[in-house]
Amino acid sequence: MDLNLSEEQKLVQETARDFARKTVMARASEIEEAKAIPKEYGGTSQIQQLIIAREILKEARTAR
Repeated sequence: MDLNLSEEQKLVQETARDFARKTVMARASEIEEAKAIPKEYGGTSQIQQLIIAREILKEARTAR
């Protein structure tokens, strides 16, 4: 089983990281209060959703 990200998944990861830095962190307190990632930030597959959530959480940890 290959656990490496595909090129498409790497692109999703990169895009999610950039989005987290520029957009999500501007709404960080609102997201933290709601204790949920807004649905409009989700991906199209479970793997993409996990990649996006991971990048958002990584940015949130570095912002503290």
